[in-house]
Amino acid sequence: ILIITSLLLPRSGIYKSFRSSSLFDLTKRVLTFWSILNFSVITMAFVSNISIDREPFGLWSISSLLILVFHHVVIRKLIRFLRVKGINTRNILYWGNYETVQLFANDIYKNKWLGMNLTVWFSPNEDDLNKKISFLPNCLGGFYEMEKWLKRNKVDLIIFSNLGENKIFTRKLLALFGDTSIPIAYAPEWGNKTM
Repeated sequence: ILIITSLLLPRSGIYKSFRSSSLFDLTKRVLTFWSILNFSVITMAFVSNISIDREPFGLWSISSLLILVFHHVVIRKLIRFLRVKGINTRNILYWGNYETVQLFANDIYKNKWLGMNLTVWFSPNEDDLNKKISFLPNCLGGFYEMEKWLKRNKVDLIIFSNLGENKIFTRKLLALFGDTSIPIAYAPEWGNKTM
């Protein structure tokens, strides 16, 4: 059982990040792994001609399922509850225009269990400096303001969008983000419209 578990458990995918995935998918993965584990143990016992005592095996099987569900589903449900309360959040810097940041912030606001906090926002459009959104921080400026801000401050994640057609500027933006060693994600404009 220990050998089969050590071979199968790392490949089950239940230890990857499920911050933005559904707990239903995680539950399915746990049940699938548990079923494969039980089937593998029974098959190996049959092939090796080893008799399995049903009562201890049944007790182990049920208790292992309960432990897996508790550890991977119940605890993550608790973590999501804590994120809604503002614990275990990730601070985000967003680069994009008024329309895309509004859609992005709205999506975060509706899904507080993700544990994402939009701390600061910069825009390629100068007009966005004067626009206010009730649940958003004010736009702090453009590229050069963001460059200065990143030299003095830290965030957990950078999300950028709405780059336009200026390839030289895009390379400049990516070079700046790459120098920070902060994880970055691209949110295409069409992706924001579906949020």
